Amino acid sequence: MALAAPVERAEQMLGQTQQAQSLLSDLTQAICDEQDWKRVLQQAGERLAAEFAAQWVFLLSYNSLSQTFDVLLQHPAPRGRDRHPPLPPLQKMDWQLLETATTAIALEDYTHELRLFSWKDALSKLNIKSLMVATTTPGHSLEAVLLVGRSEPTLWGRSQQTLLQDVARALGLLSHQWQLQTTNSQQEQVRSAMLAGLAALQRTQNLERAELAGLQHIMNLMQVPLVALVTWPPGQTTGWIVAPPPGHPKFAIRNEAEVAIYEDPLIHSALMASQADLSTNPHAWLIQTTAAALDPRTREWLCGPDIGQVLAIALRTDPEYEPSGVLIIADRPQRLWSTLHLESLITLVNHMAWAHRSICLVQVLTQGWQTLENLNWYKHRRVEHAYGQLASTCNQFNQWLQQHPEQADPQLRRLGSLLQSQLESLHPLLTKEIWQLEKSVDSAGLAVILKRTLDRIEHWKQKKDLWIQVHNQPVLTLNGDISKLELILYELLLFACQRSPSQGRVDLWCQQLEGIGQGGKALAWLELSITDNGDIDPRLLIDLHHLDHLDWLAPSSLDHPPGRHLKVCFALCQRLGYTLDMYKLEDGRVLSRLVIPLNNGDSGTFELQQLSQPRSPQ
Repeated sequence: MALAAPVERAEQMLGQTQQAQSLLSDLTQAICDEQDWKRVLQQAGERLAAEFAAQWVFLLSYNSLSQTFDVLLQHPAPRGRDRHPPLPPLQKMDWQLLETATTAIALEDYTHELRLFSWKDALSKLNIKSLMVATTTPGHSLEAVLLVGRSEPTLWGRSQQTLLQDVARALGLLSHQWQLQTTNSQQEQVRSAMLAGLAALQRTQNLERAELAGLQHIMNLMQVPLVALVTWPPGQTTGWIVAPPPGHPKFAIRNEAEVAIYEDPLIHSALMASQADLSTNPHAWLIQTTAAALDPRTREWLCGPDIGQVLAIALRTDPEYEPSGVLIIADRPQRLWSTLHLESLITLVNHMAWAHRSICLVQVLTQGWQTLENLNWYKHRRVEHAYGQLASTCNQFNQWLQQHPEQADPQLRRLGSLLQSQLESLHPLLTKEIWQLEKSVDSAGLAVILKRTLDRIEHWKQKKDLWIQVHNQPVLTLNGDISKLELILYELLLFACQRSPSQGRVDLWCQQLEGIGQGGKALAWLELSITDNGDIDPRLLIDLHHLDHLDWLAPSSLDHPPGRHLKVCFALCQRLGYTLDMYKLEDGRVLSRLVIPLNNGDSGTFELQQLSQPRSPQ
């Protein structure tokens, strides 16, 4: 009997080892052959429960977003209800314990254990008094955990710990596959929502439809019950709310509310964040907060009782451009935002901001074009009518002079000739420049051009008692579009007179410049500089120097005279080949500098450059 006992124990241990090897072999084979990994997990749970006489078997996958452990395998399988909720995050010491363990950890009497303390409440509800736990990646970063539990304290053997660790390593392949499948499924969902949102934004040029379509697709992308847009017209300080119907009545929003965009803390924070540098933090424009942290002024309109987590981001295409709205996203208090969803949201919001700006810009420009077209038609017809009446009067006057030569003194004849000359100058305007500017080539001496321009501002000279002087005037004949040159000079002198103080002075300096161009060709320019001591809005000078980068949706000093007239002069000078500049000198004077290219020494040629233009209505 004494000799037989060791042999019997050896045979028992050998049988257990063979059984363990059989379990591991069968499991490995099933992982390789079986396509349904969920079925493999369930079979593994049954075999493990039988092998370890365990009442519970769990395979837990670490969720890096929530730092909890999701249940992949639960044995026995739940009946009529969902799986066990995720186990809470581990304490730092327990995390290090699992991450550094190279074999399964046995907790023989879990009731009096301090290890895995974060899970004690959840596991105690299952009446687990003893357990073993093993990571699927022993000695490496934690990905998943295999756990077996009994309802009574148990002394776990070394061979059982080794077997559980080997099985955990094998099941790690399935856990990793589940994580990949989950990630791929999430990425595909995000990709589909992104493509649908981008397509919807491209399909319409109607602002309201574009806003609602964009909001609906953002709602689908983020899987949230509430998405809203607070938007406002350019230059306004009060916005309104655009929102599709919320997914739940407890996530309501007051659509009829008006929002003071610079006084509401949430909107103001989003606007300030949209000026941040994205090179160091790609999420810098995104505001993440909670309903509990919201100001009461915000909660007046973002009033849903179940709102917990809140995101806000401004619709802004560039920090140099004005924003056109702020997007609001709300969800339950427990909602966590993955990096994938946040990056996708920022991308879709950026496209929505461009679509929003493009549609608004098209509307503003279209409205402006239609207004100017109507104005041009109206003024043209009025001038045409006045021209006809004046021409008829001029003909009658000339006929009277011919019929009564004895009463026609030289002064009357001179007035008749002058009136006829003025009417003839209007004829090209009425016949050739109806819908677009045309080039014109005339000749006039610089002295004549300056005299006519100064005569036009004589009223302001007398009204403000100004001293106006021309300096260094050369004897020069100019060939080109004289009428447009005179109008540009008139606007510059007029603005100088208007801003000058009473009894001030306005100087017009003339200077010929010379230089060498490409190929050694001699070049010459005429520089006309106007200086005055008037006050000028610094914002006007900035806007004039940044015409190419001006935000046409934002209010500016160029929306009304004199800025509006100067903007036209700058654009016309560019097309004529001139150089126009305006800035303030160190001594406080304002300088308006016009440079005209000259050819052939003392004669200037400046013609309107032919630029491609949209077809105009006839």
